[in-house]
Formats: sequence, C-alpha cells, structure tokens
Amino acid sequence: MLSFKPNYRMIFLSGIILLPLGIAKAYTEISNPAITGLLILFIMFLLLDIFISKNRLKSVSVNTPEIVRISKGRDADVRFEVISENKSTAKIRIGIQKPDGVSSDKYQKTIYLNQPFLWKFKGTNTGKYSIENIYFETDSFFGLWSIKDSCGLKLTFRVYPDLISEQKAITAFFKGLKSGIHSLRQIGKGREFEQLRDYLPGDSYEDIHWKATSRRAYPVSKIYRMERTQDVYIIIDSSRLSARNANVFNKNINDHDATILERYIVSALVTGMAAVRNSDNFGLLTFSNKINGFLKAGNGKSHFNSCRDMLYTLKPNIVSPDYPELFSYIGTKIRKRSLLIFLTSMDDSILADNFIQNIDVLSKRHIVLVNMMKPFGAKEVFSENLDSLNEIYESLCGHFTWEKLFETEKKLGTSGVGFSLLENEKMTIDLINQYMNIKQRQIL
Repeated sequence: MLSFKPNYRMIFLSGIILLPLGIAKAYTEISNPAITGLLILFIMFLLLDIFISKNRLKSVSVNTPEIVRISKGRDADVRFEVISENKSTAKIRIGIQKPDGVSSDKYQKTIYLNQPFLWKFKGTNTGKYSIENIYFETDSFFGLWSIKDSCGLKLTFRVYPDLISEQKAITAFFKGLKSGIHSLRQIGKGREFEQLRDYLPGDSYEDIHWKATSRRAYPVSKIYRMERTQDVYIIIDSSRLSARNANVFNKNINDHDATILERYIVSALVTGMAAVRNSDNFGLLTFSNKINGFLKAGNGKSHFNSCRDMLYTLKPNIVSPDYPELFSYIGTKIRKRSLLIFLTSMDDSILADNFIQNIDVLSKRHIVLVNMMKPFGAKEVFSENLDSLNEIYESLCGHFTWEKLFETEKKLGTSGVGFSLLENEKMTIDLINQYMNIKQRQIL
C-alpha cells in the first residue's frame, strides 16, 4: 500500500521555516495574515511534492526464481531484478522480512531499477520457507517525503541437509564403486535363480530341482547368480526421542543446534546414494505415532530427489512412537525380502521392550538392523582410568546406560536382529559398512 512519510529533509526544512515564524510572531509586529500566508505556501509546497511524486513507485515489480535450493550452512546467491516503467526513478531502497530458517547479511539494499543484482542468503535450518512480500522506499521529487510501497513476492527457499561433508568422508568408497581395481569380493553363490542344467558330480543335493528331475527322469540342478538389485529401506524415527540435541550424545559435534533426527536424515540420504550407486533400490519410511511418509524402493536421480524432498521438511514430533502400527504397515507395504535399517532410539526401556515384542513380525521375512546414536559416556565402568570422584560417578552412570543397551542388544539378537550404537562422526560410514557387509555376504 502506497504511503508517504516525512523525510529528514522535511524535518530540517520545517525547522528552518516554522521556528523563525514562531519567533517572529512572538517578538515582532508581523501581521497574522502574513504568517498565515507563508504557512499556506509551505503546506502547498509539501502537497505539490506529493502530487508530483505519487507515481514514482507505480508499476514496480520484482523478478526472482520461484524456488531456491540451499544446503544447510551454505550460501546461495539469488538473482533479483526490480523493474519499473517510470523512468524518473532510478534508485530505490528495497527490503524483505527475515524468513525463518534462512539468514542474510543484509535485509535491505539500495539498488538501481531495471538492473539485475545478487542477494546472498544462507540456510540455517532445514525445511521450506517463503518470502511473500518485498518493500520499496524512495524519496519524493524534492526529497521531502519517503514514499513506501510493497508488492507480493513468490520466493521459496528449500533448505536441504548438507551432504557435501559426508560425501567427502566416503569419497574413496564412491570411487571404488566406479573402478574395477577396488571391486568388492562377493561371498557365497548367490540367491537369485537363473536356469536349470544337468546334474554334475559335486553339485549339492539342496540345489537339485526335484520336480524337473521327476519329469526328465535324470537329475537336474539349479544355477543361481548374484543378485544385482536388492531393496534397501531406511526407516527413520521422528518421535520425541529424536528431537533431542545431538550435542547431548556427543560433545565434539560441529553443529551445536543439530537434532538427532537431522543426523539421521543426513546419514540416510548418503547411505541411499551409496545403495543407488551400487545398483540397488533405495526406499524410505518415516514414522512417529503414525506413518509420516513412505517411498517405495527405487533408483535413479529423480528417485533420490524425491527422497530428499521427502526428508528435508521432516521435523520431530513430540509423541511416542507406535511400533505395532509401524510393523503392521511394513508387513503390508514391503512384501519383497529387503534390508530394513532402523534409525531410532532404544534408550527408553518401555519403548525398547515394545519394539522387541513386535519385531518378530519383520525379522522372519526381512534382514533387520537397528541403529541409534551412542549416548555420551555409555561404556563399561572402569574401562578407562579415572582420576576423580566425579569421574567415577559419571562412569557409573554411563555403565548403567550401557548395561540397558547391552540387554536390548541381546534380546534383539535372539530374534536375528542386529543392533549397533553409532558415533556421531562415523554414523554415515558405519551405516554404509553395515549395508556393504550384507551385500557382500549375500544375506539377502
């Protein structure tokens, strides 16, 4: 909405004109009509400035990209262009309201019309954020008024997790997938049926195809090949325990504002990249007290972008996870034998028992791995030298936590489920190693 506000030049000019007139009225014999006439002329001059300048911000519009993609903690230059049909105005001031999740060194700029410029922004929190209005300001023709206006702006920031640092940590792994020099040795004969052939001495009895043998009246063996494409699902817990600050679990974490969920998301995406580059299908499932999202396993760049779009807006939900509903949903949606990697928290005894009681539904059909961020100090008592009484108490506290998690690991092991505590710095690498170990041993 167009508005006029007094400028500093008007205030200065008013002081020069009105103050002498007031003094003259008090101490001289100047007639009232003369003073009144001067005041009217001054007011008319102010109104004339408004009349002449009312179209200085007319037809001003802004061209920007509708969607800007930024990685968290990194900068992006956004191209702006302010266009106006009014040639009398060349220079104006523009400003925006600070959006959540995105920061900038400046929120207002002085720019020239019809000339593109770059505005630097930085992603501070993952998610989707919008700037809906931009504000303009310029001086009137005589500089007595500040003319202000605004217009709508369709600018959306998509702040994605920063995967670059994690990718650097596994650069050698990615290079190994592209080169035959570092090829990984496959253990086992494979599980995918390829064809039948006549029985040869030395073939295992378990490889004999008995129906074909009965039809042909001589032994027939089955030939298997290594599975080239397997399904890998990462299941992310976004409930209340994932909302905790990751710095509580590791004092050396770089991002002090990162939650456990954010660390899970970054590790999940990089592990998905490794799976796709290894010719496997990668899928996602997120849950809290309900199923938040599910993406069937697939591969390719477009599929990875869909996974990233699914996760970058995921926020912690302060509720307890519903494991029975989760396992029922997985049993319905994921029919093919797959590798299921859970990223959740098992340091709540009640939730851990609930998980253990229901996991048999999945472990009989799928390969299940459960991972959580290792709590700070969770280790056996006196596993290192202690120099003070406070360190002894801290070690005992950490031992109790470690003991509970050790019992959880044993209970999960009886159901054939792997359980691991992941260090923050090595979380992504550990997840990829787990996946590659399953892949190499042909367990799927």
